[in-house]
Amino acid sequence: MELVYLWVEKYGYFKDTGFHFSNMFEFKYNKETSNLAISDSHTKIMNPVLYSKNISNLSVVVGDNGAGKTSLLRGIIEFLGTYEDYGHLGKFLGAFYDYHNSELKVFSYNMNKLNMTTKECKTVKVSPVSKSEFRQVMKRTKLIYMNNVLDLNDYSYRKVGNVKDASLGGLIRDDFLRNGEMNYIKSDENPLLNYFNNEVYRQLKFLYGYNHKNMGTIIPFKLPDILKVKTLLIGDRLNDVIGDLLINHVKDSKGNSQRNKSIEKAITSVVNMTHQPEWIKQLDPKQVRVFNMVQHLFLNALIEVAKPNTTKDTRLHELDCLIAAYQPYQGGSLLLYISNYLIRLRDSLERISNHANRVAPYQDFLKWLDDNNLFEFEISDIETDTIYIKLNDSNKEYFQEFFAHYNKTCQPFYFLNFSWGLSTGESNMLSLFARLYSVLDVNIRGEGRIYNYFTRKVKCDNVLLLIDEADLSFHPKWQIMYVDVLLKLVSDLFRSCRVQVILTTHSPILLSDVPKSNVIYLKKGINDSANNHQETFGQNIHTLFTDAFFLDKATGHFSNRIIQDVGNDLDVLAKQAQNKDPKSRNKHNLEYYKSIISIIGEPIIRKAFEFKLKEVEMAYQTETLKEAINLYNGLTSEERNLLIQHIISLSEKDTE
Repeated sequence: MELVYLWVEKYGYFKDTGFHFSNMFEFKYNKETSNLAISDSHTKIMNPVLYSKNISNLSVVVGDNGAGKTSLLRGIIEFLGTYEDYGHLGKFLGAFYDYHNSELKVFSYNMNKLNMTTKECKTVKVSPVSKSEFRQVMKRTKLIYMNNVLDLNDYSYRKVGNVKDASLGGLIRDDFLRNGEMNYIKSDENPLLNYFNNEVYRQLKFLYGYNHKNMGTIIPFKLPDILKVKTLLIGDRLNDVIGDLLINHVKDSKGNSQRNKSIEKAITSVVNMTHQPEWIKQLDPKQVRVFNMVQHLFLNALIEVAKPNTTKDTRLHELDCLIAAYQPYQGGSLLLYISNYLIRLRDSLERISNHANRVAPYQDFLKWLDDNNLFEFEISDIETDTIYIKLNDSNKEYFQEFFAHYNKTCQPFYFLNFSWGLSTGESNMLSLFARLYSVLDVNIRGEGRIYNYFTRKVKCDNVLLLIDEADLSFHPKWQIMYVDVLLKLVSDLFRSCRVQVILTTHSPILLSDVPKSNVIYLKKGINDSANNHQETFGQNIHTLFTDAFFLDKATGHFSNRIIQDVGNDLDVLAKQAQNKDPKSRNKHNLEYYKSIISIIGEPIIRKAFEFKLKEVEMAYQTETLKEAINLYNGLTSEERNLLIQHIISLSEKDTE
């Protein structure tokens, strides 16, 4: 089912406005008569000519700044969310094309009885649909919204309906809420750091899970097969942890910190128990990398216990447990030494506190590291704090377990940085792929299906993908590839569904990949698509800039201002020189104008300014100089040579 038309009485910038999302049909709605006239389009381009397989359509929304591009996408979500009575409650109507039955279905909401005129629509059957029928259609349609701008609306408000919100703000919010519900994180943790962890995990799932025999024809760069994991240096963290433990526990009756030398010494011993240089000397380079992680893990466990989420008296008893569990190192396995400390700590806490289970995730991670000896990884002689993990099949299960353990224990302090060694454009592309892949419900055989979740799972057969600011943060090189890569990927990922894509952009490069009939032009909150616009498909970028984005100039404001100033000044100088105005004799300004003219990239403007400058220079010439030039022009070739030799000899005498 494809959304082909939407009319809204009032939403955001828009009032009594209709939008076409397909070139197959033309719609005209008359609010006064409640009549919707439907006809076959005269500029119809069958989508199979452009799009293959299961891509039903691609529409692009463009316009000037503040025209309502984002509002239109959000409006689509709200309008389609009315099937559960919590979407936009104003008046609107929508038309949907059913490819399976070759039928055009029209749904109206909160409107007067709709009259439809369909005499000019001869290719398909047109039928109104009830709210219950519309509900069934939408239950089988997966709405996906993506936006790479951190927007307050995306972060603060959930989308209505059954929407996969893959916007940056939506992911930050939903990752945080989901991990909180699963007790991976606490309510006071940092949502942004939690998001970055989950983004890496999404990318890992895509890299491990997505397999295609012709992947090279879909993905425009080599997907990474090594993950770089950098452990942050301990640095001043030891002192910071000591300070946190003291400030949270050592206070007088008025709440003021007081120093207790014996407690301070005991806490210092506990915090520094893993940071002994002689230990490191016993380890080989690979063990050192693992132990760097373990030190942070241990400090996180201490902070977890020390968090001031209990009464003062209980916190003081918990501090006693931290101190009492300490025993000096007597040799043997370092991991076992730390593990035994955590066992003693947990046993002590269970006797006096309800928060002993806070230690459990750290124990589990430590045991996992000891049992599995981590996994296959490489090290560098230069980067002593970094490991390189191979994304091979043998590492797959182990690394996913490792990441799950890390996600449960990193909140007090995120001590690992993950990177793929990709360029910014490649990283953005990888995030796009991973977020689209996360829509799939992948079974144990690796097969991906798309579902909406109500009281039961409903398998989807349609996908409506809405992407806001699609070109944002992409270099022109990646913008050139964007539409082609996107359509290939979603066609393959969502192969069990028909996919419709609607995106907004400020990029003429993206716009050149769609025909004009698939473009919605917005200007100052008005749909300007009915006016005469240039063809877009394969069009040159300059034309698209000035036409589709309503720019009256295609140069930067700064350069345009400088060029206009130079042109105006040259006009004034030329008039002053012709009037023998002594103020016009400013050679310094002429040199400035020459330098500006020399860097103007547009050849027509540069040539025009060069001609202006020559006029000014000619006007500067004195009558005597003009007579000399005329006299020189009348000399024979032999006389000119004698004159030049004379001038040279005079110049040599002057220099002597």
